[in-house]
Amino acid sequence: QRCYYCDFPIAVVRSESALEAKTEWYVDLVLREVAALERPAGRLVSCYFGGGTPSLASAAAIGRLTEGIESRLGLAADAEVTLEADPGTFDEAKLAAYIEAGVTRVSLGAQSFADAELAAAGRAHTVSETLAAAALLRRAPLAHGWSIDLISGLPGQTLESWRRTLAAAVAAEPDHVSVYDLQIQSGTLFARWYGRDRPVLF
Repeated sequence: QRCYYCDFPIAVVRSESALEAKTEWYVDLVLREVAALERPAGRLVSCYFGGGTPSLASAAAIGRLTEGIESRLGLAADAEVTLEADPGTFDEAKLAAYIEAGVTRVSLGAQSFADAELAAAGRAHTVSETLAAAALLRRAPLAHGWSIDLISGLPGQTLESWRRTLAAAVAAEPDHVSVYDLQIQSGTLFARWYGRDRPVLF
């Protein structure tokens, strides 16, 4: 499912087998790009898997990426390897497998702690799934911790609901909270609904 504000080049798949095949195809392309890079003088101290929903990929796919990056570019022993993850896309076993594959930090795409705002943005998860994911991350042996991503300015968001979202994010006890202002990008459903000469979101 594509979020209504998303302008990333993504592929919507309808089955697990299609997801696996598309993921393997994409990982092959990324590793080809990595192989074309010159090896830096030192080892990389950070690596970030983000944009879209990389937590839909298997731990084996993420492991292939980290191994390919280590082989070609080198990763420091204490490198921060971050995976963006959406609530509802991983459980305790999958999270453990990601850590085994080299992930040391998770950025949780909560975006809001109001179900109505999540639905209005086309998000596939609920607040209860966010809370469950946060509970898993608090217990996980992530060497570089975890963070929560939020979006301000979502349709229907009020000052009071934003205060509640911020309070819930802090209460979840992440190591970091990132806040992004909603941007209306061309080619998205939000651009069609709320673009120039359209009603404001609030």
